Amino acid sequence: MELVIDSLEDVLPHIVPDTGIIHSEHDGYSVLNYVYSMERTFDSAIALECRGLKFGPDGDLIARPLHKFFNLGEKRPPQEEPWEQAHLVLDKLDGSMIPPALVKGDMVFMTRMGVTDHGRTALSLASDGLRALARDMLEAGFTAIFEYTGPENRIVVPYDVPELTLLAVRTSGRDGICRWTRSGGLRGGMMCRWCRRSGRWTMWRSSSRMRGRLRA
Repeated sequence: MELVIDSLEDVLPHIVPDTGIIHSEHDGYSVLNYVYSMERTFDSAIALECRGLKFGPDGDLIARPLHKFFNLGEKRPPQEEPWEQAHLVLDKLDGSMIPPALVKGDMVFMTRMGVTDHGRTALSLASDGLRALARDMLEAGFTAIFEYTGPENRIVVPYDVPELTLLAVRTSGRDGICRWTRSGGLRGGMMCRWCRRSGRWTMWRSSSRMRGRLRA
C-alpha cells in the first residue's frame, strides 16, 4: 500500500525526534529532509519519504521527490532482495536530484535542502518548454524529478557538460507511485535527456539461482 501524503500533518507527527530528520522553514515553503542518518533513521516508510519533501505555507505538499533508497547490501543481505520480481533498471547518475516546485507562484528548481545554488543552475539549464511542462505537471498534481550533472557539480563521476536528465514523474500526493513513461508527446515537449532505461526484467529467473551466485 502506497503512502498518502497530502500535507505536512500527514508526515510530521510520525517523525521520531533526534534521528536526523528535520523540518526547516524558508521564505514561502518548508522542507522535511534528513541531514544525517543513524541506524534507526529510516525505520519506517514515512521516514523514507523525508528526502526533501516540500510544503507550502499552508502545509500542503508542493513537491515529492524520490524516496530514500540504499545501495545493494547496505540495509540487508543481497540474498534477501526480491530477485524473483521484475525490476525496472535505469542508469545511476551521479549528480543532484532536482524536483521543481511552485513558490509564491514562481517556478523554482530545488535540491533536497530547498532553493540552492545547484537548483538555480539547474533552472538556468531548463528551456522555456521544459519549465512550462514542469509547471503543468505540478498543477496537475505530479512532480517531475530531474538529475543535474555537470563539471561544476561533481560528486564522484566527472561530467563534461552540464545537463538535466528526467529520472521519473511522481504523483505529488495520493499514491506517490513513481511513473516512468516514454510517451512520445511528453518526450517531444521535454527538451531534455531521459534517464537511459535498460528494460523491465527479472534479474534472475529464480531466487535460488541468485542466492547461489551470491554464495560463490
